[in-house]
Amino acid sequence: MEEIKLIILAIIQGITEPLPISSSGHMVLFEELLSLELPGLYFETLVNFGSLFAIILFYWKDLKELISKSFVYLVKGKEGIEEFKYIMLVGLATIPAGLFGFLFSGVIENYFKNILSVSVFLILTGVMLLSVERVKIKKKEKVTLFDSILIGLAQIVALIPGVSRSGVTTVTGLSRGLQIEDALKFSFMMYIPISFLSGIYGIYNLNENE
Repeated sequence: MEEIKLIILAIIQGITEPLPISSSGHMVLFEELLSLELPGLYFETLVNFGSLFAIILFYWKDLKELISKSFVYLVKGKEGIEEFKYIMLVGLATIPAGLFGFLFSGVIENYFKNILSVSVFLILTGVMLLSVERVKIKKKEKVTLFDSILIGLAQIVALIPGVSRSGVTTVTGLSRGLQIEDALKFSFMMYIPISFLSGIYGIYNLNENE
């Protein structure tokens, strides 16, 4: 019976991760509904590995181009500077949430991983997504350094269960004038390194707790 519940949670994680509706918040809700207690935040980071591979497959062509052209730029110093800058901006944007999550994951789990908190932040996420459609901002072509910093800071808020990571980072990108495709792409590119590192960290902590 427990195995079936875990499969249900895995399906919910897979469905909600790419959508701006907070996979972590839905995991908390369904853990309560299924009367299932998972062994902490570190275990949940491992579940995200499945979503990580799906996103890598979806953006494989973009990733391949970014990496190959950046390598050419580093070796020859000619073409590929824009791709190299993009990777650097993605890396910069992942630092704030990475550091904050490393330092305060215990606090987040103790104070925000409950039904009341998740319900409130799910509602706030919905309000945020609805409100962004009403804001008219002049569009621009590419992500800037300041955009990267702001989007990275916004991702800190998404550490709270109930706040959608893709939602809050995409909305921040849109508020800076990015096209929806560019905002989504940058958001999911940010997810790749932070999900990979948090997954490795989760594996390490699970081994330590055995």
